[in-house]
Amino acid sequence: MKRVWLALKQDVRFQYRHGFYLAYLFVTLFYVVLLSFLPDSSKPTVATMVILSDPSFLGYFFIGGIILLEKEQGIIESLMVTPLRLRDYLLAKAFSLPFLSVMTVLAIYTAVFGLLRLSAWFLLGIWWTSVFFTLFGLGVAIRCRTMGGYFLVSSPAAMIFLPPVLEHLNIHDMPLDFLFPTGASLRLIETPFRPLEFDEGLVQLGILTGWSVLAYLWAKRSVHKKIAGKKEDG
Repeated sequence: MKRVWLALKQDVRFQYRHGFYLAYLFVTLFYVVLLSFLPDSSKPTVATMVILSDPSFLGYFFIGGIILLEKEQGIIESLMVTPLRLRDYLLAKAFSLPFLSVMTVLAIYTAVFGLLRLSAWFLLGIWWTSVFFTLFGLGVAIRCRTMGGYFLVSSPAAMIFLPPVLEHLNIHDMPLDFLFPTGASLRLIETPFRPLEFDEGLVQLGILTGWSVLAYLWAKRSVHKKIAGKKEDG
């Protein structure tokens, strides 16, 4: 775990140095202002979608920029000659961006709603949504050479997670939306407005966690295939 912690601190420094934290300060302020102008009746629905999009966007698209920056600077290739294992590298990525996402969402939620009805399910939903999209996006980004190429590939790939959002907005009926990671994310994220029973919360968290494990395996295989080669990753 010491290697993961050191890699995590390095990731946070890297993100701060390249302006990710400053960018998300402005994003947070924008969302707070936007939600503050909405009527109270529509705030829960809009806030749920905004909060879902935040860890999803942060994890999925920001990881593309991070990976491509690291490839350009030769950071990823250095895995070949350092004691850092591939597992440690992936876990550091999977924890650093969700930390930023949780802080951002907490700032947005408390600024608009205060601490009223804030729940553990809500925070866990934010965390695991960001973990999933970070790892899934990493698996896509490592296969791309440019940011333009990443957006070209990642946008259609993300569409497979859209059906639960359409169901939530009553645009399209999707009976099995709970099997999608975004379906579980929505149910957990909207718990301040639609509380879940404990057993239902566990089911949704289990689905989202399971998807995150699959995303980890996908990211690990992608990095190993493209960069690590025969390096022992433990």
